[in-house]
Amino acid sequence: MFNTGKNSTNSTSSGFDYLSEYPQKYFDKDAILEERIKARKLFEKLKVENPLIAKTEQLYKKLNIVDDFFNFSINNDTSISLTVSDKYKSIDQRNTVEQVEERIGAFLRSLCPWKKGPFTIMDTFIDAEWRSDIKWNRIKDKLGNIEGKKIADLGCNNGYFMYRLAEFNPKLLLGVETYPRYRYVFDLISPHIKANMQWEMFSAECIRYYHSFFDTVLCMGLIYHMRDPVSLLHSIHNSLVKGGKIIVESLGIISDESIALCPEGRYNGCSGIWFVPSLKCLKSWLKRADFKNIECFYSGKLSSEEQRSTKWANIKSFSDFIDSRNNKTVEGYPLPYRFYLVATK
Repeated sequence: MFNTGKNSTNSTSSGFDYLSEYPQKYFDKDAILEERIKARKLFEKLKVENPLIAKTEQLYKKLNIVDDFFNFSINNDTSISLTVSDKYKSIDQRNTVEQVEERIGAFLRSLCPWKKGPFTIMDTFIDAEWRSDIKWNRIKDKLGNIEGKKIADLGCNNGYFMYRLAEFNPKLLLGVETYPRYRYVFDLISPHIKANMQWEMFSAECIRYYHSFFDTVLCMGLIYHMRDPVSLLHSIHNSLVKGGKIIVESLGIISDESIALCPEGRYNGCSGIWFVPSLKCLKSWLKRADFKNIECFYSGKLSSEEQRSTKWANIKSFSDFIDSRNNKTVEGYPLPYRFYLVATK
């Protein structure tokens, strides 16, 4: 049975730990271990204080799914899929499947709102707020050959891009995410993927603890949440091997100048946004962080095709925060674009 009661915020079902697999010259091991201790203490505290986390934790512990119950696949090149393996499709296993389906259903509903997706778990299609498959299709051709490579996904959310990356046999996939509820999705799905995958529950700034280690770093939907975006980019630069690659996706505004919007409060309904750069500004940030070969490979308006309310994300979303009469956000700011850039060390 895969572990349904992990106390660590970084463990995997196989017991794999990259800190033991690679020489210490590649990272500040003591600092990472200290971050893990802090994360574990915070997680245990939140499980007591936060009703949503406590409920999901309780339902997760009740799953009790044997490790050969699911097969992992990518459904229609869009949806991360867990389907019942052939071993459990016989008539005499019907009660087992129905019991698992009932427990899984309650567990999945406890994770609403789903922000990234889509997923298909057994026969349940989870249409998340963000169409992450659209984002994947934009970046996949810019990844290059990632077989045998070490990749970090900063702000990995529930791990959608890690599961897509796993198809191409990377050597290591490391997800970094501060919000603990998303880890339950990772703990459900990752045991069924043949890849060295690991989760760290700490902030993106902790990338500074890694030195010439990663071949590729994904920094998607994150940079505009940073108080000091150039410092983060510089830390990512230091974490990459020579010739290593960063893929950045950011909210942006249209301007011919190298400027960034600094919203007074929310922007397009979203809190915690510090800087919304123009494309020229974002390129300048990367250049100041010593990146080279900077290329914007996608620029376009954000739309309700990509971000919207769904049954599994019954929350206000993109269209609720657009003032279509004035062609601005409801806060009176310029409408959001998305910029995708790739650069190398």
